[in-house]
Amino acid sequence: MNSPRAIERGIDATLLRIASRVWPKEDFHGFSGHDLLHAKGSPFFALMYSQIFWPEFIEFDGMVFLPWVIEDDDDRSRVSAKLQETDRTAVEKAFNFVEVSSLFGAGKSHTTAEEDRLLADYLASMWRAKLAADTALDDARVEVTEPDVANEAGLTVYRFRL
Repeated sequence: MNSPRAIERGIDATLLRIASRVWPKEDFHGFSGHDLLHAKGSPFFALMYSQIFWPEFIEFDGMVFLPWVIEDDDDRSRVSAKLQETDRTAVEKAFNFVEVSSLFGAGKSHTTAEEDRLLADYLASMWRAKLAADTALDDARVEVTEPDVANEAGLTVYRFRL
């Protein structure tokens, strides 16, 4: 298992590699990930990203959903209709599936498939922690999917059922 510092050095290298692609005219030589955060980050961005890093999961009809999946009565109707065709776990997995790059508009081309997979792993860890903290949702699971011909790196949330 990698030490926390080894993992941090790995993410630093990844962040700096991406920063060099995003801002090709800037020199990040000697920067750490924290230096990059200080130079290019903002509290606004941190608050904006908190929606995906620590989402307020929603319970509906005994199922768990990402907050942007169940936003109104039309969404609840679509979930209920799909539930007539298949089981709860399949409904949750289908509606909650998120391709990492789809979370971002203009910036989605900044990362490679491998970097998206890394972000999926980080998101999965944070979502698991959030679900565990939400005691009513501690039976929920998060799965990361590998990129393939049909899908990019992604993840989904569902409740564990016997």
